[in-house]
Amino acid sequence: MGAAQARKTKPGAGFATYGSVPPQQVTQALGHRGERWTYAAERQRLAKLGLNPDELEKEGRLAWVSEKNPTANYDIKSIWDETRPDPVYIEVKSTSSDSPHIRMSLAEFRLAMSGGEHYWLYWVAGVDKSEPELPVCYRNFAQLVEDEVVDLDVETLSITLPKARRVSDDKDT
Repeated sequence: MGAAQARKTKPGAGFATYGSVPPQQVTQALGHRGERWTYAAERQRLAKLGLNPDELEKEGRLAWVSEKNPTANYDIKSIWDETRPDPVYIEVKSTSSDSPHIRMSLAEFRLAMSGGEHYWLYWVAGVDKSEPELPVCYRNFAQLVEDEVVDLDVETLSITLPKARRVSDDKDT
């Protein structure tokens, strides 16, 4: 059952409830929505750089990987720009709240730590609202860990991210 079918919205409440839908299905649906939202933001970022996202998709340089492979250790493959065409691996984490507290799988964490500047983590807050927040992009997650900017709980692999600028505020894009 998809998120649209499972959701019941209370008039004026500003958020969705999910009745008897199993929590794992709700989590997956919200995660998918955050990925879709982030993929659209990434396409916009590339278009602002003068690149054609459709062409990048055809060339395999832009892809929503987890849509076809849900067990992949990242969600989206992209590039910085034409001057830095090396792949960027993007993990998307979505929360229904505005608290930047997330969990990662061990495979995701390993890629995050080994990927350096080629690993970006996007966080989407309020993913259950009619229009989620703009994604926050954390580039070079390993450096954030090394600099102790994130609060890392290694027993559960739960992470509290620092508050950061929204993607639209990022001057590097």
